[in-house]
Amino acid sequence: MLHLFKDVAERVSCYYRTNPSHKLAIVKALQVTFYSIFLSNSTAEAKYVIQNRGHVVVMTGDGVNDSVAIRKADVGISMGIAGTDVSKEAADMVLLDDDFSTILSAIEEGKGIFYNIQNFVRQERLEAFFTVKQKIISYQSFSGFNSVQV
Repeated sequence: MLHLFKDVAERVSCYYRTNPSHKLAIVKALQVTFYSIFLSNSTAEAKYVIQNRGHVVVMTGDGVNDSVAIRKADVGISMGIAGTDVSKEAADMVLLDDDFSTILSAIEEGKGIFYNIQNFVRQERLEAFFTVKQKIISYQSFSGFNSVQV
């Protein structure tokens, strides 16, 4: 069933009204490029080859049956009001108001925080670089005496 979802999952961006087994198949199809079995001639054991597609898969759910797909996804989101305790434990993020527009707000806030941290780290690295460069230049030009001692 995974190979059937592989091509379809690449083109569809949003699914709704899916049952838990389909949710799990969608997550696996988006996270795996291909899943093939190679049987060696000497033994009957199967070797599985799995490669990542590079997609970030987000799965939402509210029931016990959704918890497997929520756990397998890169980002699992559970409903806070209507969700069960099992789905809340499996999720990475819990929507307290059960409103999907909260996800967009959280992404915007997260991007802002990420960019601020990135800019801070960049600034600190530049300051450290120029401090080290200044120290190296000052040590290279050190003559042994300062201007007052001469």
